[in-house]
Amino acid sequence: MAKAEYKSSIRSKNLIKHALIRLIAEKDVEKITITEVIKESGISRGTFYAHYKSLDEVIEQIETEEYNKLFDFIEEQFRDCNNSEDFYRLILNIIMYLDKDLEYYRSLVMCPVIKNDFLVQLSLKYRDRTIEIIKKFLQMENEAQADIMLAFYLGGIKLIIYKWAKGEINMSHEDLARTITNIFYVPGK
Repeated sequence: MAKAEYKSSIRSKNLIKHALIRLIAEKDVEKITITEVIKESGISRGTFYAHYKSLDEVIEQIETEEYNKLFDFIEEQFRDCNNSEDFYRLILNIIMYLDKDLEYYRSLVMCPVIKNDFLVQLSLKYRDRTIEIIKKFLQMENEAQADIMLAFYLGGIKLIIYKWAKGEINMSHEDLARTITNIFYVPGK
């Protein structure tokens, strides 16, 4: 019985999180009510309050869970990233990971409350490793210059991911990963 209750709890929480992200994609989070989330998710008020005290708590859990899941995934992939082909596989695997629940991640990427914090956390976590890769493959000695290049790359990749999530970029996963790789790695270096 406990296993069924656990699965039910996970299912309810996922319904709530997905509903909130869909609603945030449509309007400002400050204007969203718990009643709207309940209606969008198809759960009861009691079920909502059995898991969360407020919408802020739902957002906090989304951020924490998504950061942790994606960071764990990237960490596993990034560990052996030493050249452009490794980086290509990293980007391709991230794209395929996001594509498994594209509607949810599309809403999450376009969510103004979450997306900026997520990219900041991601860039901070992998800053030093990425700076070393940039210095190596662009043959830079100066860390300040490499840091500027990282900011430039992150801005570009953020826009690419945003446009892809909105459906404005129509490429195969492989072509998108190759394009992003070519932004980071100057071909022939």
